[in-house]
Amino acid sequence: MRCAAPAPRRSLPSILMQYAQYPILTTTHNSEISTVGIALTVDHATASVRYQNGTFEDLGRVEANAEYKELMRRLSSPDACHPHPPYESSEEEWHDYPRQLRRRLRMLVGLPASSDVAILAELLENIAQITFPEPGSQRAAVISYPALWALYQEDLYDAAAHRGIATLRSSPWGNYQSVELVSAYAGHGLGLCKDPVSSFDRCFEEEEHLPERLVVLFEYTEYALVMHRRYLSRVHLDPFMDTFIDPSFDLGSANHPSGADIQKFVLQFLLHKIGCYEGYYPFTCPEVVTFILTGSESSYRGENARMVIEAIAVAVHEFGSTGELFFSNPDFMAARGAAEMAWRASVVENRPPTPTQ
Repeated sequence: MRCAAPAPRRSLPSILMQYAQYPILTTTHNSEISTVGIALTVDHATASVRYQNGTFEDLGRVEANAEYKELMRRLSSPDACHPHPPYESSEEEWHDYPRQLRRRLRMLVGLPASSDVAILAELLENIAQITFPEPGSQRAAVISYPALWALYQEDLYDAAAHRGIATLRSSPWGNYQSVELVSAYAGHGLGLCKDPVSSFDRCFEEEEHLPERLVVLFEYTEYALVMHRRYLSRVHLDPFMDTFIDPSFDLGSANHPSGADIQKFVLQFLLHKIGCYEGYYPFTCPEVVTFILTGSESSYRGENARMVIEAIAVAVHEFGSTGELFFSNPDFMAARGAAEMAWRASVVENRPPTPTQ
């Protein structure tokens, strides 16, 4: 819904480009605690490791096959939604019981929980072979995933378990895997206290007082453009489905969309997915919209980066707000954020990374 009282028009905003200052390591470390993040997108997967000393190493990228891409397209439709845990009512859980029984029976005989899980598991195995090359090494990570209507937490857990990949805790108080918007937010150092080691209570209090941002993820790959928004201050995870998402499989960089096409898509997203009225009381229309760009580095190569940034700037101006933009290492920022969250969940209790299941 558009603002009831439009914000005054401003001159074309100067989009701020922020860069996460994390060096990429090329040497082997013997850190006591290091954690891995795996990031799934609509057409590829990447992995990064976070070392004890605060540095990151980007481990690699693998391309998805056609079957996976078609799965992402199908799961991006509301028509693919179905009941799933965590349930919102006992009636919903009862209706989902036959599907859950089929999943358990398949897993008991060594099969993936579903055909969709089998496709996810194949891509996870491909990135795991790069991430954990040593035979017998523990395969454990926090998994970042794109916000799609019918891609659920249970699918990630079951796909990882089928390939022997333990899912790490992404938070001291939650066992959820991380949606890409939150992972990339953390990857840029947003929503995190400065020192999680010395005092958990002090860290929690600091994060409680962080400024709230309206955050829009802009995942731009060869295959699709996916947008997702949330209001965030501290890094926050929940397992419930977001409805503030919009994918376009016509605007992937392989289709060579124009700046005008991207501008129109972004503006329509802002108008329809950022309403000033939500629930039962009015929200103030956002003065600033924070964009985080992820996806494929190759999609932003050459003049494409300028085209995308200008398209976002014009759309935000037409919406009546100003823009803030974080754009650095788009292939790996979500994987880095997932690894950072796993590390913080570990050090809070001064223990090694703990699988959720």
